[in-house]
Amino acid sequence: MLIVKDMSDDCATIKKYTNIQTFLKSKKSRSIISEQNQVDRLLEAIEISEEELSTIDKSTLLNARSITVSKSLMITDEDGNLSTYSDRYENEKEFADIHGDNGKSGYMKGTIVVVQAPEYDKYNNQGKFVAHGFECAFTMSWKKDPVYTMKDYFTFCADNGAYIEDDVECELIADVRSESPTIGIERYTYKKKADLAYKTSGWTIFYFNLFNDVYTSNSSIDYYNYRVSARAKIFSNNNFLIRMCYAHKQLVGGDLKPTISISTTGPSISFSGTSHREYQSPNFDVGYVPN
Repeated sequence: MLIVKDMSDDCATIKKYTNIQTFLKSKKSRSIISEQNQVDRLLEAIEISEEELSTIDKSTLLNARSITVSKSLMITDEDGNLSTYSDRYENEKEFADIHGDNGKSGYMKGTIVVVQAPEYDKYNNQGKFVAHGFECAFTMSWKKDPVYTMKDYFTFCADNGAYIEDDVECELIADVRSESPTIGIERYTYKKKADLAYKTSGWTIFYFNLFNDVYTSNSSIDYYNYRVSARAKIFSNNNFLIRMCYAHKQLVGGDLKPTISISTTGPSISFSGTSHREYQSPNFDVGYVPN
């Protein structure tokens, strides 16, 4: 069975899963169960969806040494004050305006999935082991659609010598309701790759313009359920802390500038510049499993 290390607190639900191959073989061998069924069984056990994996190759989950999952609810009030909660509080009555329009606070849910697998390990040209590899999936979704749809930013970082290379990607996703006299009502999902702003302190900063609704005299296009999905490979020979941050611009001119710093207490992210709100997940520890 899966070995689960529960590191949850009131700020986030955090669980690390190991003994994955034994769990997958516990009932039937892989030779008589399809790979997709194995993946589905594992995703159900660790309580994540395929969308929360971003573009991670699902087949590598079956060889994973460990999978660490962090889920948190991030609330920023009208003064920009951030509070984070475990996702188990998501349906609490004090957060009733998540699903309505009863307050001025912004609500986002965030999930980070960190997969350590042999396929991700780094070797030099002579075949010598260099670093443990971790494939990371980051998702942040609005629980209540934002009032302003302008230029937003997303980034992540880790400490203790962890680093990334250039294999990083990020996209903005929204559900769409389109209506016109000729085609009637259509519903679909729209995705667009985020733009690379720049790197700071070795970490990638993405930006994107939230999709704007379009209305004419006889047709409409409505965007809702906005979310961001990103994927990156991190290399490290140490345990490391990791976090992510979404900066949402308010209805004013100007731009934002991010700062990423690494200290003895872990990584931190901040944005300066024009009026905005930040949604930042708590740090959590990713301990590597030796080869």
